[in-house]
Amino acid sequence: MDIGNIFVISLIVLYVLFFLAIFKERKGIYKRLKPYISKLDIIIFSISVLIYIFIGLFLVQPVEQLYFDENIYQGIALNILHNLNGEWCQYGTGYLYKCFSNAIYHDPIGEPFIIAIAFLFGGASINTAFNLQFIIGLLSLIAIAIVAILFTNKKYSFGIASLLFAIQPEIYIWARTQAIPDLTFMFFSILSMLFFLYNIERKTKYSLLAFLSILGITLYMRVESILLLFIYIILFILYDKNFFIELFDNDNYLPILILFIFLIAPEIYFIGYEYSNPTYGQGNSPLISFSYLLNFSYINFEYLNGYFDFVEYYPAIFSPTLFILALFGIFIAISSFNKKNLLIPGFIFIAYFLFYSVYYAGFATYGVDSRFMLSLVPSLILFSLPLFFADKTYSKNVFIASIVLLLLFAYVIYNNFRIYNTPIFSFVNISYTSLFPQIVFVIIMLILTLFIKDKKIYSASVLLLASIYFVFTIPTFSLKPSQMPQQAVIYNASQFEFNYQNYIPNNCLVFSFTPDIFFEYGKNAAQIGYFESHELTSNYSCYIFDYGYWCVVPPYNNLCSSYVSKYNMKLIIKYPTSQGPVAFYYILNYSNT
Repeated sequence: MDIGNIFVISLIVLYVLFFLAIFKERKGIYKRLKPYISKLDIIIFSISVLIYIFIGLFLVQPVEQLYFDENIYQGIALNILHNLNGEWCQYGTGYLYKCFSNAIYHDPIGEPFIIAIAFLFGGASINTAFNLQFIIGLLSLIAIAIVAILFTNKKYSFGIASLLFAIQPEIYIWARTQAIPDLTFMFFSILSMLFFLYNIERKTKYSLLAFLSILGITLYMRVESILLLFIYIILFILYDKNFFIELFDNDNYLPILILFIFLIAPEIYFIGYEYSNPTYGQGNSPLISFSYLLNFSYINFEYLNGYFDFVEYYPAIFSPTLFILALFGIFIAISSFNKKNLLIPGFIFIAYFLFYSVYYAGFATYGVDSRFMLSLVPSLILFSLPLFFADKTYSKNVFIASIVLLLLFAYVIYNNFRIYNTPIFSFVNISYTSLFPQIVFVIIMLILTLFIKDKKIYSASVLLLASIYFVFTIPTFSLKPSQMPQQAVIYNASQFEFNYQNYIPNNCLVFSFTPDIFFEYGKNAAQIGYFESHELTSNYSCYIFDYGYWCVVPPYNNLCSSYVSKYNMKLIIKYPTSQGPVAFYYILNYSNT
């Protein structure tokens, strides 16, 4: 048994414990939620689900965004499914019935584990991975709606939270990819909020077990999820100062805590290993540095304000309505809300906003790393909710929030004109036009606050206004792959890998920089590093060289070209891309001895 098996076994136990706790607490959960779900909640929730399904299935193109990491997650999933091993296979048989060499990948196994379950029931295919992401997005909508009840203790919060979630463009972008851990991390982060709040109220051994097991699962999603462990320790102290005394004194609690520590120990080891051996493509740049803070936090602030909602920045598309409503909600909550509950989204938002602002790839316009900002969405939704449940004194706070937002927008406009040295009244410049809709939105919100005094009409008007804003963003995030800027470089190369698998006989061995793609199509494959190592386990009827994407871009293009010229290779098929042709070759004179 190696570390990959220990990862998998630990996660299996955590899931079993979680579902056991849910089963034991099912009546308590139902009793807690039922009084706060009205008929109107059901209607709004149903509309939200229909919006999510319609837009996700019919308007947004499913496409791989994170090349070729998404294929690696699926390769690890195959290794989990067939070998109970959470490591990255470097050389193995088709579908990874056997893997002859494993390595620890730089991301935890939480996402591949979920994919492995999907492969078990839906079959190992790219379509299964696409469908899984879509389902995780839908489950996230349901989860945040439930958290809203525990957060506000108000009717209609269930429906409002679900609709706020359904009108966020970034959700659809990342729910229609093959396999990214960020959406799944967001989902389990929501569940950790849910069961923290439930356990604080319930205080039974099974409510504690539900929270700790879901927190343990969340820790296996991303390396930075370790922040949640410290956040919840602080929150337990703030919510119940006697909790840790009870935890160690109670004979029912202590075994659960010990088991939790034991089950997360492999992930703690993994995080330590990753910290000491970072392999994230940062090159000579520091992985984490406070020198990034000012610049990255400013970029991420612009992102949350919808500053990059243009095709050329795709997929960095964030609806500013959520940030605006969140700021309004925070100002409202100051005078008319359970302020202790604000600590949960507050700590999580601040921790992850700051973390990604000091991480080398943590700013929203770095490649496709706007995906990191998904971790902020649940907090912003919860921050928004007090706006919809304010008492009659809320107009003054909304007015103050409006002034703060308009001043922030003015600063962004001024700062960008200063940086790019353009006339401040140039309507052509993106710095001005990109914030114009947000300014209009804030002004309309202010007008609604001044003239609508009925809370239900006011809430409905705000939701309608936010939904209208969302409708205008649909053309920006429902692009065809050929229209997505980052796809211009790699889309054709990846489609070649997927669409021409039938040119490769099943009894051949493929040498590739992306062997996981071939594993998933039932082909034997090995990392390119095995090409001249001669450490293969057996003979094959033929050997194939995958002259794929990494072979036509630096720094590997020269290496691949040298292999093609050094060995006697016969072209199988060639396909053009913007970076140069990709191809499959038979290696006619290959020997594994």
